[in-house]
Amino acid sequence: MADASTGDRAVSEVIGYVLVFGLVLTSIGLVSGVGIGVLEDVRSAEQNRNAETAFDVLHDNMAQLHTEHAPSRATEMNIGDSQLRTGDNVTVRVHLYDGSSWDNDTSYTVRPVVQRLDEERNLVYEAGAVFRTNRDGGLVVSDPPVLSSDDNVHITIPATRSTGTVSVSGGTVLVRSAVTDRDVVVSDTDGTYQTVVLNVTSPRADRWHDHLEEEGFDCSGPAGGVTECQRDSFSRLYVTAHEIDLSLVR
Repeated sequence: MADASTGDRAVSEVIGYVLVFGLVLTSIGLVSGVGIGVLEDVRSAEQNRNAETAFDVLHDNMAQLHTEHAPSRATEMNIGDSQLRTGDNVTVRVHLYDGSSWDNDTSYTVRPVVQRLDEERNLVYEAGAVFRTNRDGGLVVSDPPVLSSDDNVHITIPATRSTGTVSVSGGTVLVRSAVTDRDVVVSDTDGTYQTVVLNVTSPRADRWHDHLEEEGFDCSGPAGGVTECQRDSFSRLYVTAHEIDLSLVR
C-alpha cells in the first residue's frame, strides 16, 4: 500500500517545478521584451549620433567652398538604413537701404540636403546651416555663415543647387559639390547702406528667426514659412553668394 505522504510530496514537487518553470519563462519574456526595446533605443541613438557626425563633416567640407574658395568637395556619408535626399527649394533674399531708397534686391534659390532619421526627426543642411528638426520644432546644430557684431555684418549665402529632387536610401552616399559662380553682392566700408534685410522662406524659418535674433537682427514672423530679419547701424557690410552644384551619388 502506497504511503499517502509520498504521493503528496510528489504532487508538491510537480507543482513546485511548474511554478519555477513558469517563473523562469515569465522572467525570460520580460527581460527579452525590455532588453530588445533598450537595444533598439541604443541602436537608434547611435545611428543619430553617427548621422550628426556625418553632417558635421558635410558642413565643414561645404564651408571650405565659401571660406577657403575650394573649387569642389566630396563628402562620403554612411546613412545606414535611413534616407538621404535633396529637399524642396528655399529662398534667401537680401535687401539694402541707403537712407533714401531700397537697393540691390537679390534673391537666391537654395536646395537643402535632408536625412530622414525616423518618422519625426530629420537633419538638414541648408544655406550653410545644419538643423535638427522634429515634429515639435528643432534646433540649430551648426550655425549659418552670418556674422554680426557691433560694427560689422557679413552674410554668406551658400546657394546649393540640384536638378530636381534626388533620394537615396541605405548604404554609403557621396555628396558632391562644386562651385559654379561666386558673387560679391555688396562690399560697403563707406557707410553707403544703413540697413540690411535678410528674408528667408523655408520650412525652418522659425529656426532662422531665433538664430538671427541671437546675432543681433530684429526679426518678424515667422509666418507662413517666412521670416524677415533687419540689421541697422553698422560700419562695414559684406554680402557674398556662392552658387554650388550639388549631387548625391551611390
